[in-house]
Amino acid sequence: MVTNQKRRRTMDLDLVMNNRSINHTIIEFLTELTDNNTITIQQNKHIKLVGLYGGKKRTFMLSCSPSSFYAKHMRSCLKRFLRTLDITEPQFTDFLF
Repeated sequence: MVTNQKRRRTMDLDLVMNNRSINHTIIEFLTELTDNNTITIQQNKHIKLVGLYGGKKRTFMLSCSPSSFYAKHMRSCLKRFLRTLDITEPQFTDFLF
């Protein structure tokens, strides 16, 4: 018999795995956009991605905490970050996750 507590733990685990895949996709995408195709990843409380974009050192923060709106929130943050980079085609983020 599966209890509600076990079911809830499984749902939370699925949510974290989904967030990890979203983070991995964002890291790969931003790495491709950097000048030298390298990015520095630092993690304290949040995951911080640092890279050179157009000759300037820029930072993007990922969140580690699971949330049901994580994909929507990160898509919005990524679009905002890309607007500051003067990327001409913002529709890149539509197929990411």
